[in-house]
Amino acid sequence: MHDDEIVFMELLKFYETFHQLSKKFKSLSKSGKRVVLQLKWPLYSTKQGVHHWYEELKKILLSFDFKVSIADEATFYKVDGNNFLVIAATTDNFTIITNSHALSTKTKDQLNQHFELVNLGNINWLLSISVTRNLKDKTIFLGQQAYVEQILTRFGLTDACPDVTPMGPRADYHFDSPSVSPTLLTAAEKTTYHKMIGSLMYCMTMTCPDIAYAILMLSQFLEAPCTTHMKAVKCIFCYLLGMKHLKLVLGGNMTVTGFSDTNWTSQHHCHSISGFAYFVGLGTVSWSAKKQPIITLSSTEAEYVALTHATKDIIWIHKILNEISFLHSVSLPTTLYCDNQVAIHLSKDATFHG
Repeated sequence: MHDDEIVFMELLKFYETFHQLSKKFKSLSKSGKRVVLQLKWPLYSTKQGVHHWYEELKKILLSFDFKVSIADEATFYKVDGNNFLVIAATTDNFTIITNSHALSTKTKDQLNQHFELVNLGNINWLLSISVTRNLKDKTIFLGQQAYVEQILTRFGLTDACPDVTPMGPRADYHFDSPSVSPTLLTAAEKTTYHKMIGSLMYCMTMTCPDIAYAILMLSQFLEAPCTTHMKAVKCIFCYLLGMKHLKLVLGGNMTVTGFSDTNWTSQHHCHSISGFAYFVGLGTVSWSAKKQPIITLSSTEAEYVALTHATKDIIWIHKILNEISFLHSVSLPTTLYCDNQVAIHLSKDATFHG
């Protein structure tokens, strides 16, 4: 821990069961004053702990001639002639991608000198995601069936009827809608609602872009959800129940394509909803459903704002693909599809527009 970084924490509940407090601290505690601990080392799962762990890992990997990715600083890579090795770090979980068994073994031996590693072999499970590879077709299948079954059991929905869509068309869940019940959830039900949304967000982030819009809509009512919102979030679980066996397919080729769209004038708050998805090969690698920060006055303007947000993402994708060009060569530029002709013409016009 740095000299200028001082972190204090509350005295643990059972601290005195295993340690004796000095008379000085006992008298302070009896007088009503708080006794706290000053940390000499950052604790696991604290912000300081994560930061110091990353700095230590970065220092060690740099000493092994690895480079830190500019696009994603949790990714490290090394090129040795025709051989390469990429390490993607998620806290203390490492995913190693390489074309050289010798380079992989050497790197693991080097890391073992600093950390106690457990070699789990070829990847088939990562952060509750099943990973299946087809080496012949050069594709990877990512699935979360086990996680979906776990959260269905957690919220008592294993016997629910599967649904074919996560949310009905033109669904309106705002409080002034006649289809929304005025009955608010109890405090316990509200907590459950929050947990259900949080559980679904992990699916949405990792392998289920098809529920992004539904999660966006229902996340707007976390402060005061009603019974209608609870029913709607259960519909998303019913959808996942029927689709849990499906997997996200990545690879096949390195062709990058993108699609952008917007939902204009459909919301009571008057903000349009932007959405985009990017494909590298067969599968989606990046997606978003987001409320626009400004109120647009036409469908053209709404589509143009959506294209702007989508373009930011493809710039980042290009950055990381260019860094790992030793894996595959990427053909540029990327085609970004939009279904609004005026917005397309506007994007090609260099003239300033208010």
